[in-house]
Amino acid sequence: MSCYRIKHIPSGLYYCRSRTVRFLAKPKKGNSLRVMVKSNLSKTGRVYLKNPGIKYVENGFYDHITLKKVLESYDGTGEIYYTRTLYSKFVQADWIVEEI
Repeated sequence: MSCYRIKHIPSGLYYCRSRTVRFLAKPKKGNSLRVMVKSNLSKTGRVYLKNPGIKYVENGFYDHITLKKVLESYDGTGEIYYTRTLYSKFVQADWIVEEI
């Protein structure tokens, strides 16, 4: 019996239900930030028994990986601004349905 997962190619992570993720961002200058954000990406992802297509992701997704990169690229100039969620637009070429 085949099972499927939806993979985000740029990050190498899989789509899952929205959940809260905690991470530590270490900017180039300033103090470390312990941040809790929403995310739809995980190492294991959700397993589907039928081929789900990409329909679950088409409305967008919460991307904690890009948010962490933005926070860690802060160089100390100006104010640091971030949102607790980074809602990313869907790009079809970035997603595949993987059979496991």
